[in-house]
Amino acid sequence: MHPIYISIEIAPDCYKLEPGDRLTIIYEVPEGIDALEVHFINKEELVIWPAMATKPDVLINGKSAEGLSWNFVKTKLGHC
Repeated sequence: MHPIYISIEIAPDCYKLEPGDRLTIIYEVPEGIDALEVHFINKEELVIWPAMATKPDVLINGKSAEGLSWNFVKTKLGHC
């Protein structure tokens, strides 16, 4: 299996998850709107659009993902 690349928009931060990794996004959502929108780019990439105005707290496997992201840059392959 291949890793999956996840971009969380508004930041934009990008994370690489290996098979079995778990991503958690923590933020407050105003009542009456969808919590997030997910766009599947292909089998190895997805973009998450959370409904928020501030940068979320992101965990990978229950631990802070601070320092594990990089800014999204479009490449010829489309990966972060």
